[in-house]
Amino acid sequence: MAKLIAIEWDANEARVIVGRSRGKELAIDDAFGVAVPRDAVAGDEASVGQALAAELRRRGHGKADALVGVGRASIELRKIQLPPAPDAELPDMVRFQAMRQFTTIGDDWPLDFVPLASTETAVEVLAATLSPQIVAQLKAVCAACDLSPKRLLLRPFSAASLLIRSNPEDRRVRLVLDLLASDADLFVIADGSVAFMRTVRIPSLDAGEAVRAAALLGETRRTIAAAQSQLGGRRIEAISVFGDADRHRDLLDHFQKQLELPIDCADPFALVDASFEWRAEPPENSGRFAPLLGMLIDEVRDGRHAIDFLSPRKRPVPKSARERYLAYTALAIAAGCLFALLVKFQLDRENRIIGELTAELKSLKTNVDAVKKRESHFKQVEQFA
Repeated sequence: MAKLIAIEWDANEARVIVGRSRGKELAIDDAFGVAVPRDAVAGDEASVGQALAAELRRRGHGKADALVGVGRASIELRKIQLPPAPDAELPDMVRFQAMRQFTTIGDDWPLDFVPLASTETAVEVLAATLSPQIVAQLKAVCAACDLSPKRLLLRPFSAASLLIRSNPEDRRVRLVLDLLASDADLFVIADGSVAFMRTVRIPSLDAGEAVRAAALLGETRRTIAAAQSQLGGRRIEAISVFGDADRHRDLLDHFQKQLELPIDCADPFALVDASFEWRAEPPENSGRFAPLLGMLIDEVRDGRHAIDFLSPRKRPVPKSARERYLAYTALAIAAGCLFALLVKFQLDRENRIIGELTAELKSLKTNVDAVKKRESHFKQVEQFA
């Protein structure tokens, strides 16, 4: 069974899920959080890597492929309008347009995108880019943990995939809240994809649920207003909060009093189907692990992710002339072999006919010799007579 480790972190905590794939099924061996050292500063990935590596060793987890999540705050994101074009040409068109529209982007920056809508006159995509420095920092954390980075994924897309897979028939425009210790990812799902996202700072857990709920309510209203303008006037129809309903009871009650929208809690570990096998105790604050579960399930089921900065969409590589010439050569050789076989078949047939005629001629010669001998005897008798 292939071993996979999904990891992501923020300023307060690193989160890890260790799993194994068996075909298209997923078994979870472990899930845990690791506190980020308080003396770590932004960009100090070495301390994060050391803390993660120590906990992985303590729990007996060795080398594995890593799926790494990155938050909205680390990337630059834009909606891009393009003229209609074949799918193979979209990667080049998106990069060309991104170089003009993005604030900071270089030729060596990884760029990936997800199509949003397509009409006869335009194609709309959501493009995301990430600086090479951040990619290097994320790889450094993996190296410290003896992990091989396989994917570099955008956190909200992975969390959204988990929610969409759990109920594919639900086509409502939905706002989703993924609450971390001092941050929150807010993203909108429309037509089976993430159409809008933002990451906001919220009061820490020490401030109390009432203070956090009030701050989140304000950010939620701003997100709803911004998302509806991006969605052409379409309205948010429902709200989901990742986590346990009992843990977020105050938040749910506060939102239901202030917003005229249905709201529910979605426990990530209750969203997966029967192919999911759990081998460890569910972690505390289970809602924070939604992106990691989404990463693992997407990887196991079909290996496709909406945004992957390590394997972004690219124009298909055309076959080289060498391959074409080799194909022509092989075709010529095959044609020559076929011609040789046909010639050999014809020669064998002619030789068989010659052999048959030679045998027939030999038989006829024997008969002629016998007739001549009898004729000689007849002449001798006739002379005697």
